[in-house]
Amino acid sequence: MILKDRELFVKEAPDYTDDTSVMFIHSNLMQNLEFPKEYPAMIQVHQEHPAMEVPLHWHPGLELIYTRNKDITIIIDGEKEELKSGEFVLISSFALHAVNPKQDSVCQDVLSITLQSRYIEQMHPEIRNCAMSAHAPCATDESRQKMCELLEQLRKNVEFPKKHFMTNKLLFEILNLLFEEFQVGMQENSLKNLAARNKMVEVLDYVESNYREPLTTQSVAHRFGYTREYFCRMFKQYGNLTFKKYLTEVRLTAAVHELGISDQGVGLIAMNHGFPDEKSFFSAFKKKYDMTPAQYRHSIGRRI
Repeated sequence: MILKDRELFVKEAPDYTDDTSVMFIHSNLMQNLEFPKEYPAMIQVHQEHPAMEVPLHWHPGLELIYTRNKDITIIIDGEKEELKSGEFVLISSFALHAVNPKQDSVCQDVLSITLQSRYIEQMHPEIRNCAMSAHAPCATDESRQKMCELLEQLRKNVEFPKKHFMTNKLLFEILNLLFEEFQVGMQENSLKNLAARNKMVEVLDYVESNYREPLTTQSVAHRFGYTREYFCRMFKQYGNLTFKKYLTEVRLTAAVHELGISDQGVGLIAMNHGFPDEKSFFSAFKKKYDMTPAQYRHSIGRRI
């Protein structure tokens, strides 16, 4: 799907009254969030092992990611930000972003908060156009420390799901600090920027739908009318990685998910997710996660 103007980015935010807490990424790379009725945000704690990457996607709500124990690389509209343990990052509305946690033996403990834009707009009508950064001009070491303290309290509090009042108290303290200290200004929404982002979204949409096929950099570039050289530059600009590496990561993410829920053979899973053979899947998996597919299944208690 080609996004022709900004309205297509903003029109489908779920209602605040939705009584679910499911999140998934559509094939058009918009992350569709259905928010719990108790809170003005989606709160998630990520504790997967090995740590799973989140491919390029976008959503209308501002997102805050806080890592307690693992280094993470965040790609935001092509810019790389390295997040150390005990730090947080802010991702403005609509930004194409990806999350790449460090792969090691430690089970990750990462908190993510995605704001419900429609609800927040009642208090701050321009939230969807605000650019946010942990390194905003008004931000200080003290304000960043205060934010980390609030996030740490929230992380501990969500272990007790019935503490709705305290959770909301912490969320609104976080919101207040965000808009007092971490606004950079308004996002640049020129037609040129939107057109460039739309091109990237169209390509990623195609990959998400066809990653099982024998895609190559050349074939995808040709499909969209680009030279291979131009396509490589465009992809590197937004993804901060090569197309070949991105395609491998998309395939790995899908295959790892199936390894965890299916008892199918490793070779069949590899073929089902675009790898030419079991050997190439094994090699990519071992390089990425420092374990074999069989060892991963054993670690989560599934039979081979």
